[in-house]
Amino acid sequence: MIVTNAPPQVLSTEESTVIRTDSRLDNMVKHLGYRSVSPSSRDKLSGTILTDRELIGTSQERLRGVKIIPDERLVVPFRNHLDLSRALTRKVFPHATPSVHVAIIPPASDRVRTAGMYSTATGEVYISLEMMERGRSMVDTLVHELAHHRQYRTYHEAEDLTPAHAESMTQIAAAVIEAVAKGEVDDLLKEVTW
Repeated sequence: MIVTNAPPQVLSTEESTVIRTDSRLDNMVKHLGYRSVSPSSRDKLSGTILTDRELIGTSQERLRGVKIIPDERLVVPFRNHLDLSRALTRKVFPHATPSVHVAIIPPASDRVRTAGMYSTATGEVYISLEMMERGRSMVDTLVHELAHHRQYRTYHEAEDLTPAHAESMTQIAAAVIEAVAKGEVDDLLKEVTW
């Protein structure tokens, strides 16, 4: 999943803090716009504080509300960008090509909005409608989500902010650049609004 910062919110330290149950969840917590603190910090905080597992569970529940937008309902420029995203996906993954959809994706948390999402259950990539306005934002999101696909197929994990995801993004970006440099998607590139 790729998330971007939501409009700035004034949250107290407590409102942006979760109690750590597992340090392996710290990257996901950070990705959702929060920070993890040790359980011993709970006494210093007032009110009810979520745990990292509760935050991630809530995030996953929100993301289940993703709604695919049928291709025929997209305006022409967005459809052109979707066609390019699918062609690039076929170039990068010619044998096990994940499906790519434009979707309305709920925010992953109250601190971030979601630009794209990869489903390990279905192997599908979802790109937020907002990211389809420009070719650049679509390609950025596509590379990020295809990296999750590669990461999951290679390492059986699909977390953000990990060395495996960074390595996968580098490889996917290189494959996209190679396809473009070879002219393999030239017919689609002329229809893109950068």
